[in-house]
Amino acid sequence: MTRDAMRVLLGAMLALAPPFSARAAVEISTDVTVNLSGTAAADEDVVEDAGGGAVTKIDLGTLPTAVDVSGYSIAPGGDILFSLDIAASLSGGVDVTPRDVVRWNGSLYSIEVRGADHSIPAGAKIDAIGWIEGDLLLSLDVTATLGSVTADDEDLLQLASTQPDDWVLYFDGSAAGVPAGADLDGADRIDANGHLALSFDISGTVGGVAFEDEDILEYTPGGGTWNKRYDGASSHPELVAADVDAVFAPEPGALALATVAIAMIARRARAKRIGRAAPQRGSI
Repeated sequence: MTRDAMRVLLGAMLALAPPFSARAAVEISTDVTVNLSGTAAADEDVVEDAGGGAVTKIDLGTLPTAVDVSGYSIAPGGDILFSLDIAASLSGGVDVTPRDVVRWNGSLYSIEVRGADHSIPAGAKIDAIGWIEGDLLLSLDVTATLGSVTADDEDLLQLASTQPDDWVLYFDGSAAGVPAGADLDGADRIDANGHLALSFDISGTVGGVAFEDEDILEYTPGGGTWNKRYDGASSHPELVAADVDAVFAPEPGALALATVAIAMIARRARAKRIGRAAPQRGSI
């Protein structure tokens, strides 16, 4: 295939790439141990479900078995961020509380945000983590006032600055129709348009969409519409007995396809260069 033909193929792949809501791939943690298609996932584990039935555990190092991963995200650059439901001591002498965000770079733990340094009150727990343009998005399990903002447990806060702290109410759950009594316990900002993947700790209905605590919903800002992005029970019946309490939903489609196509073009170009440089048979 010529390079021009590959470019045409790339254009076609991008045009046909499914919208973000069509992809089932998610990374989740649950509040109890569940067996997902033969993989035992404890509450301190995070697993990737790519939609084909099998799941893959995500490397979080060695966490104490007593903890529950209560918030989870991936930072720009690929490091993992997470929070825990109880205080714990991690390898490397890193002590963490439920109001802290931990960074895991694949070999070392460090504290990304120490809640006590940023007005997160004692007794509050971080139970959802996300990102927006380099800023952290956090949800707490209780109503709290941070700076001039009061947020309930169904809301998302943005830490827009730390010099000094500037807390912003990024997602107002009650204004978006989240039922009273629901605690937002999993969140991710899916794309640049502000679509959110959200999970709650109870069953309910929002925007005409019925959900369970093992489901992940997608919220579209502006129009304020809801749909179900991930049906937990349909994906894995074992999730009926669990609450999905940490969520990361990577943006799908075009970028992955473009990466594959560009890699194909690069490999073919390299193969041609090697072929031209190689001596012809009988020339030695």
